[in-house]
Amino acid sequence: MITILIDTMEILNLLTNTSYKELRVAIDNHHIKAEISAVSFTEIYKVIGKKSEKEARRIIREIIASDIVFRAVDYRICVKAGELRLHYDIPTIDALIAATGIMSNATHILTTDTHFQTIKKIIKPVTIKEIKKMIK
Repeated sequence: MITILIDTMEILNLLTNTSYKELRVAIDNHHIKAEISAVSFTEIYKVIGKKSEKEARRIIREIIASDIVFRAVDYRICVKAGELRLHYDIPTIDALIAATGIMSNATHILTTDTHFQTIKKIIKPVTIKEIKKMIK
């Protein structure tokens, strides 16, 4: 089974965008193990909460109730994130997200964020189009 980490904006797409339906089905059928970093909850509040805090809370509850695994950030993830910040100069929040995936042995990160390109040899950034090819 493939384990993918889902970046924050992509988790929002997964919940709302019909072009992500195949991925949702693959996750629900346990063909793909999908994970997010608990740090993404902070970003969801930042992005969605500006418009509606109630909607941000609803999205987070939906994620928690889904088959998506959310990973807490512990000291090992923080140390790995520090290493990524130091050696690859990616923003702290992205380093924490990436470190979460690396420490849980995710092989790919679903993202369109270019910051993750610098660490592609450690965890491979993929788009939804690439994920769809992996599912088939």
